[in-house]
Formats: sequence, structure tokens, C-alpha cells
Amino acid sequence: MNTKRLSNREYDIMQILWNSGKPMLASDILRADADMNINTVQSTLRNLLSRNLVCVANIITSGKVLARTYAPVVSADDYILSELCDILPSEPQRRAAFFEAYIQMCSDKELALDELEQMIQEYRENGQKTKIG
Repeated sequence: MNTKRLSNREYDIMQILWNSGKPMLASDILRADADMNINTVQSTLRNLLSRNLVCVANIITSGKVLARTYAPVVSADDYILSELCDILPSEPQRRAAFFEAYIQMCSDKELALDELEQMIQEYRENGQKTKIG
């Protein structure tokens, strides 16, 4: 994945695609966010295509013309993980402070701790984690 951060507009479009769960036309994306115009949507989709963050899922007939549908290549979880890895400190003390701050900001600290413990246990046993939730 290209780890360059998404612009606000790119993130908005990715959010629409992630939440949709199905490939979308540029016009569908436009309908999902009235603050955009079709030129912005198409330009942003071209940028996302060039960075391999979205793909052309299909070419369909829309009205009387052929149109592309777009789908995300990277999941929301993978993008957030990439962003987190970019900002997570490499020094053990600062990393520990990061996780402490995360736990402190959680409204349900026990649940946050339980989730972290479950992930740690799964990594120790299997070298991987399963989805929580």
C-alpha cells in the first residue's frame, strides 16, 4: 500500500466506498456527499487509482453511456493500521506511553484492556489476531 497519507477529500471518498460495501459510480459517490462536485470526485478517483487504493471494479451502462464502478483495494482497517504504524513511536518507553494514553481515553477501560489482552494472547498462540467485536 502506498503509505502516503490520504488528503481530506481522498479520505472522504474512501469512507464512502468503505461504507458502501459495493462498487460505486462516481455519480453515486457524488450523491453520497453533496459538498463535492463531479470534477472533484473524478479527479480524486484518478489519484486514488494511480496510488492503487481503489480499482475499477466494472464497466457498466449508466443511462446511455458506459461508466466505471470503483471499489477500495485497501480496507479501512488496513489504512488505519498503516497510519498508526507511521505515527507509533519506535522507542519502547514512548510506545508504552501511547498505549497507556489509548487506554486512558477509552470510556470502558476494562473492555479496552480485555481486547488488548485477547489480541496479545492470540498473537502469542498463533502469530496472528482474529477480529474483535
